[in-house]
Amino acid sequence: MDGRLDPRQAVAKLRAFGKENRLSGQVARLLQPWRWTDGTFAGNVVRAQTYLAAWDFARIAKPVDKAEWRMTAPTVNASYNPAFNDITFPAGILQAPFFDPAADDAVNYGGMGAVIGHEMTHGFDDQGRQFDALGNLRDWWTPDDAQRFKDRAGRVTAQFRRLHRGGQHHHVNGRLTLGENIADLGGLKVAYAASSTRSRQAATAPPSTASPPSSASSSRGPNLARQGHRSVPAESGRGRPARTGSLRGMDPCQT
Repeated sequence: MDGRLDPRQAVAKLRAFGKENRLSGQVARLLQPWRWTDGTFAGNVVRAQTYLAAWDFARIAKPVDKAEWRMTAPTVNASYNPAFNDITFPAGILQAPFFDPAADDAVNYGGMGAVIGHEMTHGFDDQGRQFDALGNLRDWWTPDDAQRFKDRAGRVTAQFRRLHRGGQHHHVNGRLTLGENIADLGGLKVAYAASSTRSRQAATAPPSTASPPSSASSSRGPNLARQGHRSVPAESGRGRPARTGSLRGMDPCQT
């Protein structure tokens, strides 16, 4: 190649999403019933952790179960797993304020659209980019593209290092939050691009099939910004529930 990224590699990774994506709207299969006994809250916590630890240890040296549910259906969360190269959206998050069939397009694209874009972008953040379309830890970037990514990622790191809370001396560690920051920025850009495409399609559609273009100023439907809800990041590894991350609209890589 001439120093440029082979687009077929990136397209292959995006297409691979379709192989493993699952909309968790069906009933989750239970591993086995939990047996609770009378006791204190602390005792129940210890018993639950003991059960989970024994379950994890029992899977050592066994084949990976890629069909295993890493979240329950009612969980309000979303995830990307680089080892499987898949994204998961449980039924719990597909409701207001993230998604509402009765809301304007602008509301849904700004809510669930940003969450979807966030998880997709994790496949190309500082960690996800190290895995190929099959989930293998393999460097599939050209040296030139890798260096340009690091340069732009460095700008994001520097941007968030300037943020602080609880005093001037308590700054955000931009290196530790880089993956989530990239996913937040990418998620917003993907959602905005999709919303813009939808608006153009609606404007040019025949009158009989055209739907009204989205309106960011509409009062119908939930407003994520007003209610303070935030998107959820991916949780790699063993599939425990992910922590909540904030949506940010700044793009230090914009030229």
